[in-house]
Amino acid sequence: MPRRPTPAWLPATLLLLASLVATAWLAVQPKPSRSVLAIFAPWWSQEDVLKAAGLSGVAIVGAGSWPNFLVVMPADPSDGAALYAAGAWLLLDPRLLAACAGLSEELS
Repeated sequence: MPRRPTPAWLPATLLLLASLVATAWLAVQPKPSRSVLAIFAPWWSQEDVLKAAGLSGVAIVGAGSWPNFLVVMPADPSDGAALYAAGAWLLLDPRLLAACAGLSEELS
């Protein structure tokens, strides 16, 4: 059975998709000295999320519309590692995800 050649447009399409994903990922990364949206496991209750944030030592700013979303204010850059150690799955910029997460617009 002869092997079909790769379509000429496939490498360009894959490169375009990889660029879009990388750009989107960089856009949602939290900026230093700003609030951070910490996303925890979906099956965690809001009580579990608050306990984890309390153990990491960050100031709690607000909550999202889902119980596993929490907006916190890290005191220093090492607080991100403490949030991950406490169970956070992702740390993102809440201003870019405000509509998706159901957060208020006054977050900075």
